Amino acid sequence: MCAVRSARTGTPCSGSPIGKRHYRVKLGDVLEAHEQSLEAFGGLPGICNLDSILGAIGRPYHGYDLAIHAGDRIDDVVVDVVTGAMSQSALETWFCARLSKLDD
Repeated sequence: MCAVRSARTGTPCSGSPIGKRHYRVKLGDVLEAHEQSLEAFGGLPGICNLDSILGAIGRPYHGYDLAIHAGDRIDDVVVDVVTGAMSQSALETWFCARLSKLDD
């Protein structure tokens, strides 16, 4: 069973663990996060491009671990990206600071 739980409902997310340290995000997880974002910040319901979402969550892990810490405000990063307050290069820098190569 997946140890990742929905922040809103406390129920296990639909994704599945990959190995010991990874979690594969499923479409239901993305849609729930979108719903939570709409409830918290407002916006229009619906998905503009489902294929882009499916492509993003379908990318394989390539031996890297993304370390997200309690102080990291993921919601702020998402809002900054969506509103254009964070550039692509700034987002790349944010991810690079948190990525580490896994031991083979």
